[in-house]
Amino acid sequence: MLNINREQMSKLASEELKKQRNLLIVLAVLLFVGGIFCLINPMISGIAVSAILGILFIMSGLAILVSTFSSSLYSGWSKIFSFVIGVAYCTLGYSFIKDPIQSLVLLAIFVSVLFIIGGVVRLYVGFQQIKTSSGWVQILIGILDFVIAFLLIGNGPLTSITLLTTLIGIEMLFSAFSLFTLLSILKKNQS
Repeated sequence: MLNINREQMSKLASEELKKQRNLLIVLAVLLFVGGIFCLINPMISGIAVSAILGILFIMSGLAILVSTFSSSLYSGWSKIFSFVIGVAYCTLGYSFIKDPIQSLVLLAIFVSVLFIIGGVVRLYVGFQQIKTSSGWVQILIGILDFVIAFLLIGNGPLTSITLLTTLIGIEMLFSAFSLFTLLSILKKNQS
């Protein structure tokens, strides 16, 4: 999710923001349309997300491999480690493209593990601050993290993919609305 701070916005040069305005409009519209599509048809958009992730992983892996062998910064173990990471990224990208459903299920498991870790941390912080109002909020959000994690991994692959794609769609919509907000701030500052 985009974090837009009005103080930081006022410090940016208005000329630079004008240059980026059209790009921000295109990005906001793409995020909005993609978010709606994820909510309307989660399975097909899940396959599209898997393909996009696969392409991005392959591109990242190739970039790591090229930089590993073309740069003099890498030597010895760092070169070997970078090579292994580059090959792993390419392999992961290939698997996302070759078997998108299985990859989305694994991605849902990974996201649920992140929710579980987040839930544990929030519960710990919440119980540390239990006497304050923010402590109860942290405990509530921690419990919700566990519920989302259970929904992601406890109801079968189809539900996992649907929920994961729905979460991606909601995130895309929030990012689009954040960009639209940024664009309206830019328009007000230009007036």
